[in-house]
Amino acid sequence: MITTNLSLRGAHRATWQSHLFRCIHGIASLSLAMTALLYAATVYAEPQHLTILHFNDLHGHVEQVAKLAYEINKIKAENEKKGWFTLVFFGGDLISGTPVSAKYKGEAEITFLNAIHNDASAIGNHDFDQGLDKLVTNMNNSKFPHIAANIYERKGGKLFVKPYIIFNPAHSLKIAVFGLSHPGTPSLTNPTNVATLKFDQPIPVAQKLMPKLEKETNVQIALTHEGVKKDIELAENVKGLDAVIGGHDHVKAENYCNEVKSIPVCQTPPNGEALGRVDLEIDGNKVKELGHELIVMNSAVENDPAVSAIMNPFISSVSKEMKEVVGFANEALPHERDARGTRLGELISRSMKEYTGADFGMMNSGGIRRGLKRGNITRGDIEEVLALPNIVVKVEVTGAEVENLRNHHSESSSYMEWSGLLADAVLDPHKRYTIATIDFLANASPELKKGHVVQDTKKYINDIFTEYIKREKKI
Repeated sequence: MITTNLSLRGAHRATWQSHLFRCIHGIASLSLAMTALLYAATVYAEPQHLTILHFNDLHGHVEQVAKLAYEINKIKAENEKKGWFTLVFFGGDLISGTPVSAKYKGEAEITFLNAIHNDASAIGNHDFDQGLDKLVTNMNNSKFPHIAANIYERKGGKLFVKPYIIFNPAHSLKIAVFGLSHPGTPSLTNPTNVATLKFDQPIPVAQKLMPKLEKETNVQIALTHEGVKKDIELAENVKGLDAVIGGHDHVKAENYCNEVKSIPVCQTPPNGEALGRVDLEIDGNKVKELGHELIVMNSAVENDPAVSAIMNPFISSVSKEMKEVVGFANEALPHERDARGTRLGELISRSMKEYTGADFGMMNSGGIRRGLKRGNITRGDIEEVLALPNIVVKVEVTGAEVENLRNHHSESSSYMEWSGLLADAVLDPHKRYTIATIDFLANASPELKKGHVVQDTKKYINDIFTEYIKREKKI
């Protein structure tokens, strides 16, 4: 009996303890739930803030990137004190434009972007200029992703790179950034460099991608290299975008940003001339722009000493060679990318014509990256005027095809600069003529592709033009 009573008492004690445990566990669970709710309420009670710092179309101009680094680091430090988040983006066209870029083929530029902790990069048409293998090498050497949602491998249809990246700077904040490249890239670099790739139209790609990103993130940003017009169309036609950060057009400072349905559509001037800043306020899934600013890299901006130390060896390695005087310009020879019929364009075309003995010389206006000032012409000047790695070739075509070239390109943005072909010249449509030009055009122009290459000089256009100036002494 005693044993039975003890057993009953033990059973009652166990039942009481079990009830007590469940009670305590329930209170603890309720407490945890309340804590979670309070935490969530606290997280969303105050809007969060994101600063986008961006620039585009550097084209190898590393001579003043230490100024960009200084401003980026300064803004990051200020934002950290305020509890704001900062992301740094590059809008494509990293290479092709300077002697440093020509010599190192992107190594200097990638070193710089790594040093400033760039967060993501779009892929520009000129990033393919040194060939696909070199671009892949530059991407592999990057400590940040190169993204594009509309570039596919022709064989197998696989995406060339990651389409997007998601940043998660805070418990309740996820930021999606997807890349878009120019669909016309095969005609904006040497087509042979991208022969294995396919470039889809950006808007349908973005429209397909956005629902997934909206489900997973608070903020959706397009990082593009396609030009302002296409960026505006993107903002008009793709629902849910919070910002479009672009490149390609080499805009003037006064054209830094457009507002499309309250969405900032922004790209900076080229060559490291300025840093763009876009500030966003994020309240849950509601995003609004607080403002934007273009910070010009003038003499008042300091150099970041660490980045200066990293970049100086690249710059100094070419400075002596590039100071060599090769000739003299009797007058200023200006040239803008959309220029038509400039004196400089005719001289460059003439240099190819004379070197190859062709009937005509022809150069695309967009391949001439800047003009020449009156006075001494240095090798560095020529490297910047003819910065793209184009080989001179001689192509044989019919007179009809020459006429088609002349008529078509006189009405388009891809204007051709001629030498030896007068405006009123009458050509025999059946006779065969030779045109000295660059391999980019020989591979891209429908008219030239109908002909055939009769001479491959295997010499770059900048070297041939330098030889021409040295021979003439004054131009």
